Amino acid sequence: MQRHAWGRSPAGLATEAAVTGAVACVVDVRCTPERLTPGFEHHLSRRSLGVVYALFAVGLAAGAWASRPGVGR
Repeated sequence: MQRHAWGRSPAGLATEAAVTGAVACVVDVRCTPERLTPGFEHHLSRRSLGVVYALFAVGLAAGAWASRPGVGR
């Protein structure tokens, strides 16, 4: 069953986006073989990578919030 952001609270969307960002970070940093990565981890500090994934989560939450029916239409 597909879930939609419709009717979700901002806190719920933020939580789901944060979990998705954390999972993406773990998969990208720990699970992906080195030969398949673009090498960003060699040029950015761990803190900078954390900021990148945090901003990814913010973007997910903002996109879900903005895609609700009746918003901006």
